[in-house]
Amino acid sequence: MLILNDILTFIVPRCPICEDVTSGVHYGVRTCESCKLFFKRTVQLDREASYSCIRSYDCMVNVQTRAWCKLCRFNKCLNAGMNTRLVKKLMIDPENRPRQLIS
Repeated sequence: MLILNDILTFIVPRCPICEDVTSGVHYGVRTCESCKLFFKRTVQLDREASYSCIRSYDCMVNVQTRAWCKLCRFNKCLNAGMNTRLVKKLMIDPENRPRQLIS
C-alpha cells in the first residue's frame, strides 16, 4: 500500500501547505483551491495583522486542521513561496460604493 501512495503522490501533486490535492499554480506555488483562496483573501483584505497563534507558531497545518490557526497557515503559504505581489488588489464595485447625498 505504501508504494501505491507514493505513486499517487507523484501523479497527483499535493499542496505544500495543507497536503490536499493541488489545482494549479497559484501566486507562484502549486497549491489547492482552499489555500489559494485563503491566501488571496488574507492579502486583499489585509487580515494578516489580525491573525494570532495560541501555540508556539508551529501548528500542524493539513486538510483537517487548516482552519484552526490562520497565522501558521499564512506563514506556511509564505514559506512555500507564495508571492503577495501576485495578488490583485481588491477593486470596489462602483455600484456598491457609498454615495454622497445631495441636500
